[in-house]
Amino acid sequence: MSSWRVSLRTTAVAAIALSTAVSAQAQPPSRQRTMANAPNVVHRDPAGDAITLGRTRMAKGDYSGALEAFDAALRTSIDPTVHRDRGLCHEQLAHPFPAIDDFRIYLTALPDAPDAEDIRNRLNQLETANGLGGTGTGGTSTGVNQTSPTSKGNNEDPFAIDPNNPNARNTTEPSAGSGDRARAGNYDQELALNERWDEAEASPMRRGTGLSFGAYGRGFGGSTGGVTGYGTGATLRGAIGPVSTIYGEIGYIAYNAGSDPATGEREGGLTLGLGYEARIRLNQFASDALIIAGVLSYERVTSTNADHAVFNVFDPRVKFGYRHIFGAGLGLELAGEVAQPLGTGTNTLTTFGGTLAILVGF
Repeated sequence: MSSWRVSLRTTAVAAIALSTAVSAQAQPPSRQRTMANAPNVVHRDPAGDAITLGRTRMAKGDYSGALEAFDAALRTSIDPTVHRDRGLCHEQLAHPFPAIDDFRIYLTALPDAPDAEDIRNRLNQLETANGLGGTGTGGTSTGVNQTSPTSKGNNEDPFAIDPNNPNARNTTEPSAGSGDRARAGNYDQELALNERWDEAEASPMRRGTGLSFGAYGRGFGGSTGGVTGYGTGATLRGAIGPVSTIYGEIGYIAYNAGSDPATGEREGGLTLGLGYEARIRLNQFASDALIIAGVLSYERVTSTNADHAVFNVFDPRVKFGYRHIFGAGLGLELAGEVAQPLGTGTNTLTTFGGTLAILVGF
């Protein structure tokens, strides 16, 4: 009897143990344990980080830095508000055509956005100011917030001639603010304008910055003493903005006095000059411009007569002229000048003459 009870108890314990093991295998693992044991993976959003960085820079006024961030974001993001923000940066940096493109994309994607009317007005002004008529996504050219007929857009330089002024120089080129609606929506025309704008901004002799090199020739005559002369040489110029250029000259200059070679004076020698030039562009793309410049030259000339005397001459000059640019960087310049040579052993005189220069931008 006792043996039977022990056997029964052993059997019951084994059955309970087997049931517990089966139940444990059938029960799914704890979610809490699984999550606790899983690695902590963080998925970063490069586009989102770039957008945040761009808007932070934009708020600080760093529009160039913001553009870099927005460009990076748009490699993977399709958020139309990034185009809006990038367009605002282009507008602040006086890049009208990229701003137009971004504003159009934003308004096409979100035409009823809370700020759509403001962006539409900005687009309309840019289209009108850059010869696109203002009749596309930006609305009509007579919409609100238009610039007055005598005002200049943000992308204008202080020496620009206003194309809306009836007294401005006539030109067959499409000019800013012309409001020519026939060009609105014409993709080929707009593409051509974009290309010409880029060409103008890349040229140091038009709207851009950079260096240009050239050769010049001068001819002049004195107000007294029958003095005549000529000069020739090379010039290296550096444009520091759409208006201003600093440049240097090196060459040869010669003075003649008296009509008789045997008794008259002949002097010639090295000339070095440093000057400043201001460009007054006559059209939107600055392919034609008026030039106002001042030059101070140092001249070391030697007489060709028997005494071979050496003279040090300082020659301040002022010139006013016209320049035409062929393509992106070939210029032809014609100017008149007034000079007042001052030097040891020379009489003070005033000379009047002209210069012709050929320039190449690079």
